[in-house]
Amino acid sequence: MGQPRNEKYDEAVKMYCQGMSIGEVAEFYGITRQAMWKILKRRGVKFRDNLCYGEKNHFYRGTKAVDRAQNILEKAIQKGIIQRKTHCEICQATGIFKDGRSKIQSHHPDYEKPLEVMWLCQICHHKWHKENIAKGSN
Repeated sequence: MGQPRNEKYDEAVKMYCQGMSIGEVAEFYGITRQAMWKILKRRGVKFRDNLCYGEKNHFYRGTKAVDRAQNILEKAIQKGIIQRKTHCEICQATGIFKDGRSKIQSHHPDYEKPLEVMWLCQICHHKWHKENIAKGSN
């Protein structure tokens, strides 16, 4: 005789079957994604393919060279390979926008070299693009 079924997770099946991810359902219940996967499996849920391509992938930015370069740079920053700068390399400006983002942006003069970036304020970044064309841009 098995353990009694915990009815509080019956809604989890509905949430997953209506399109929420296992992680989103797990977050709602305050448990790990792995624990939610086991709960759903015990309830006989047919899992969706977890491979997402193109716009369905939440990391998708497109297929242009600029998008690929930005994706690689973002991963390098997350892994500590590249450090964000706090000052514009041209005018030395610094600061934070009201929404908490840094006013200093990464800029690729050559999209084929995704780890070689300049750190520019928004004004200098726009000015650079008005006066120059980045290498490898579509």
